[in-house]
Amino acid sequence: MRPGSIARHTAGVAFEGLLILATVTVLLFAAAVVTRGEPGGADDAFAGRNGAITVADGSFAQTTVATANPGDDGTWVMAECFQNGTIVYRQYVRVDPATHQATLTLGPTPSWSSGAASCRAEEGVWFKGTRWRVLATTTFEVSG
Repeated sequence: MRPGSIARHTAGVAFEGLLILATVTVLLFAAAVVTRGEPGGADDAFAGRNGAITVADGSFAQTTVATANPGDDGTWVMAECFQNGTIVYRQYVRVDPATHQATLTLGPTPSWSSGAASCRAEEGVWFKGTRWRVLATTTFEVSG
């Protein structure tokens, strides 16, 4: 090999090494940003907080009450019901901070015209207006 080609080859190898180092650095930075949480959002306000939720069994086309603990301002209840493994109902209700309760309306919906359903409920918060963070979950039944 000539000295000129050796120098070009060495420069090319060094450039590839720097490119790999830059790529790894960017990936590590991106991972750190994704895992650190959301500053200033509800993630900070509710960090480390656990909830507890109970929902009384109910009857189709009636209401039932979810009780969330702590259930303060900013807490919501999300409930979903299923028939034969298919979701037929989903509702989000803000928890009343004075009573720590949310009233769920158990149908009908366009896909739930009658019958029993198995349901689950989550106590959670919305942060940044778009991301749901679950604090607690429970299950309940709806009779037909």
